[in-house]
Amino acid sequence: LVLKQKKQRLMLLKILLVWRLVMGKMKAYMMDLQEEADYAIQEGANSAGEVIMHIRNSGMSHVDEHWVTKYYEEQCGES
Repeated sequence: LVLKQKKQRLMLLKILLVWRLVMGKMKAYMMDLQEEADYAIQEGANSAGEVIMHIRNSGMSHVDEHWVTKYYEEQCGES
C-alpha cells in the first residue's frame, strides 16, 4: 500500500511538472504573439488582417487569428 501511494505521488509530480512546462510555453507564445501584434499596430497596420499577415511574416509558426482579431479590436476600436 505504501509503495502504491509513493508511485501515485511520483506520477502526480510528473504530471505537475509537465503541466508547468506546457503552461510556461503557452505563456511565452502568448507574450510573443502580443508583442508582434503591438509591433504591427505601431508600424501602421490598418486592420486585423494586416496584423495577422505581419505576425505570419515575422516567422511565428502558428497565429491565433481569433485572438489577434479580438486584440486588434480592443486596441484600435475596429476590425
